[in-house]
Amino acid sequence: MAKYINTEGPCYPQQHYMVNLDKRIQEMLLEYEQDYDTGMDIHEMTEFLFSYTSGYPFLVSRI
Repeated sequence: MAKYINTEGPCYPQQHYMVNLDKRIQEMLLEYEQDYDTGMDIHEMTEFLFSYTSGYPFLVSRI
């Protein structure tokens, strides 16, 4: 079975490649920061979320 890039749903390592979502997480946080002006460190929070979810798109989207 050929592997493909999965950006939605659960990840099955036998079928999917992991996707680096750093840029997408950062865009999401920038939009949130513009709306709510929390003063968070976008770069630090992006690294934390990516590390916390291991880059799984489903987990990132649930946060």
